[in-house]
Amino acid sequence: MRDELVHHLDYNNLINNSQHSFRKGYFCPTNLLVFLETVTAAIDSRHNVDTIYLDLAKAFDKVLHCRLMLKLKTHAIDGLVGN
Repeated sequence: MRDELVHHLDYNNLINNSQHSFRKGYFCPTNLLVFLETVTAAIDSRHNVDTIYLDLAKAFDKVLHCRLMLKLKTHAIDGLVGN
């Protein structure tokens, strides 16, 4: 199911390139390296850099399931094979 979902999201360009970890060729360390390069370039250019750290460990425990289902449906993910 995961593979089908990721394929659907990739095929329809519904995943931003900044999403890492669960996609082929994208890993948590690569995400950190991209972030480090972005921040370093901004500092080198004398731009201000603000960061916000979030702990999303329990994020999905707090998602309203009706809202999640609506979001999935808007991306043509309804659990029916062949759609």
